[in-house]
Amino acid sequence: GAFRFAATADPPTGEPETFAIATIDGAALLALLLGFAFLARALHRAISTLQQQATFDPLTGVLNKRGFLQAADRERLRSLRSGLPMTIAYFDIDGLKEVNDEAGHHMGDALLRTFTAVVSGSIRSYDVFGRVGGDEFVLVLSGIEQLEARGLVARICSHLAEGSDPVFVSVGLVTHVSPVDVLEDLLREADRLMYRAKRAGGNRIAGAVRQSVGAGSSSVIDLSAIDSDDVRPRAATSVAETR
Repeated sequence: GAFRFAATADPPTGEPETFAIATIDGAALLALLLGFAFLARALHRAISTLQQQATFDPLTGVLNKRGFLQAADRERLRSLRSGLPMTIAYFDIDGLKEVNDEAGHHMGDALLRTFTAVVSGSIRSYDVFGRVGGDEFVLVLSGIEQLEARGLVARICSHLAEGSDPVFVSVGLVTHVSPVDVLEDLLREADRLMYRAKRAGGNRIAGAVRQSVGAGSSSVIDLSAIDSDDVRPRAATSVAETR
């Protein structure tokens, strides 16, 4: 449209009407194409917004359950191709219900944002971290075995507990040392370990190592013998009371 409009700048001598018609025609075509470009840009922005809403948690800014499962499965496939281990850390925030009941949901929301900010700032850019429930979050660490993952999670827990508004968590930590065939099995195992940590009083890490031993079967090595080493000092005052 722009080239056609510019082509009328030097009209043939003695043909003013042809020049006027060509000018209007070129301007109309240019306006039409600009309109299409504007609509395409607006549509792109709308689609991006919908994708953001569909895969991210609006409160914390991390992946929601749907977005997390999609990203975690991509990591599973990468682990399957590379043969590297994959570790899942299943976090449950201790005392969040009490905070909501006693201090209000705005304080509970602030606690959630503090937690996600600390975790997000402690992991690699390509690690997968998402919110899968009200106070439950899952972290996927690709290429990391149990000992290294345990050290990372312990540092995260210490950072959370030492903040001005301390946050305490129960964590289930499971490492699959061979390629992961079924993501759901690993998530269930991490969830089970997290509840074991919570039943033991919370504010601790419960770990296990899982390994495939044949078609459709696996063995789990429970690390409960060293779980006592992962209990962190906790102030006598509860999270709710500190608020």
